[in-house]
Amino acid sequence: MKVKRRLTRADVKVSLSAEYDEISPLPDEMGEKYCAMIRKRLDQGDVWAWAAVTVTATVGEFTESMTLHGCCYKDEKDFMQPNWYYDDMANDCVNKINAKIDRMVNWMEKESVLQ
Repeated sequence: MKVKRRLTRADVKVSLSAEYDEISPLPDEMGEKYCAMIRKRLDQGDVWAWAAVTVTATVGEFTESMTLHGCCYKDEKDFMQPNWYYDDMANDCVNKINAKIDRMVNWMEKESVLQ
C-alpha cells in the first residue's frame, strides 16, 4: 500500500506559542544597546522581546513541533511574516509528519499488517 498523496500545510493545524527564552542575549555578540532594549521590553512583560517560539503541526494523531530560541520580534504577526522562520518551521513539521506516516506504512507492509 502506498500513501496516495503527501500532506500539505492545508491538511494540518499549525499553532504557535511563545515563551520567555531562558537563553540570555549576549552583549558581546549583539551589542550592549540592543541587549538593553531587549531587557527593557522584558521588564515591561513583552515576551516577544526575547522568546523561544514553538511551531506545532497536528493532523489526526500525528504531531510535530520545532522550537527556535533567541527570537526578538515586535509581536506574533511580525514573527509570522510570509517566507520567513514561521513558514520554514511549519513546513518542516509537515515534512516530519509525512516521514512518520511513510515509516509507519513501510513497517505495516513489511510486517504484513496491511492487506
